[in-house]
Amino acid sequence: MMSLYHLCNGFASKIFGKLKSMDGGVAKANQARFESNTTRNQVFSSWAV
Repeated sequence: MMSLYHLCNGFASKIFGKLKSMDGGVAKANQARFESNTTRNQVFSSWAV
């Protein structure tokens, strides 16, 4: 259980580290997050159809 918890934490911190290291700071990170969410939604909707 602890290993799974640490794995999830490591994955989350990796994502946040990537977003923070982007040029343009918070605005760019938010834009990237929005785009990835949009892509994920498109993939899910294509699977649903």
